[in-house]
Amino acid sequence: MIFASLIRTAIALLTFATPALAQYVETCVDMHRESADLFTGLEAEGWTRIERSADVADRLLWITAISYLGGDSGAETLSSIVETQRKAVVNFDRLKALSTSETRVYGDRDGLLIAAWQQPLDGFASVQCRVSVSGLDLPPLDARFGAYIGTDISADAGQLLQATFQYNRDEILAVMPNALPPDLVIDIRHQYQIEDPE
Repeated sequence: MIFASLIRTAIALLTFATPALAQYVETCVDMHRESADLFTGLEAEGWTRIERSADVADRLLWITAISYLGGDSGAETLSSIVETQRKAVVNFDRLKALSTSETRVYGDRDGLLIAAWQQPLDGFASVQCRVSVSGLDLPPLDARFGAYIGTDISADAGQLLQATFQYNRDEILAVMPNALPPDLVIDIRHQYQIEDPE
């Protein structure tokens, strides 16, 4: 589809055309009619499902923490945010799969992925892929713990929002030496109308 192709190109440019970041783009921007299509596509791209999110909680929490560290933290300390997010992510594998909503956790050697498919209304669906990536050579960041560095995209045939959050790992490790923050977290949210079957 032309629309999906344009989005893939735009996302690839926004993620610095780095293979480690681009590997998930194909599946996350497609318009999936069912959750199984999303998850099958991710597994075909090399992502492995993590059955127990508790096993990777110390890394997974940094994906969800960007909502607090990149905005209003509510005056919470870094350690309290981390602890709150750890408690939240350990239960991801217990989320019940429904016909209208399903979330799974995946991993590969470069990072972790939280993938969610939802159908909030008949005829409409959405995909959210939140990816953490480590092992990148990025320029220093002038922000205490991290900041958003990405750009949003929208289109008439659907709506795609992409945000890239870069962590300041040096500052975090100075406060929490045993922490495991990634270099980047990329959040892709794709809302679209499901095409009628031919």
